[in-house]
Amino acid sequence: MMAVERGADMSELHVEDLVPLLLRAGQGELPVRERELAILRISYLTETSGAWERHVRLGLDAGLTLDEVAAVRCGPEHPDWSWSEAVLLRAVDELHHDAALSEPTRDLLTVHLERPEVLELIALVSVYVLAGYVLGTYDARLDDRLN
Repeated sequence: MMAVERGADMSELHVEDLVPLLLRAGQGELPVRERELAILRISYLTETSGAWERHVRLGLDAGLTLDEVAAVRCGPEHPDWSWSEAVLLRAVDELHHDAALSEPTRDLLTVHLERPEVLELIALVSVYVLAGYVLGTYDARLDDRLN
């Protein structure tokens, strides 16, 4: 976690302070494709361009198509999403807008994800919201060591 001295010049904050947190996020059981869909959606919703750009590349590596990456911007209502993908994107939207999952969405998620994966999804979205706050506040880019 970041340690900032009292009275420190915050204009010299280094985004590298976030690297350990970002490297650990999503390294559990959540399938890579689902992880990248979630990160792309929260990056779009929080307007975190650095994370969006990085995860477009990672999403393509995970098997997403360019059309699917574009559809992330449309959200869960896009007609090309499978049922489980739409539920995942709806979960990210709910976490972003309501800071919680509704009971119906949580129940639908558990049809195709185990409870630890649902918890990981919640943590993953939270970490990327935090990263977006820091990156936005200091007009910073993601550290090259994450690429």
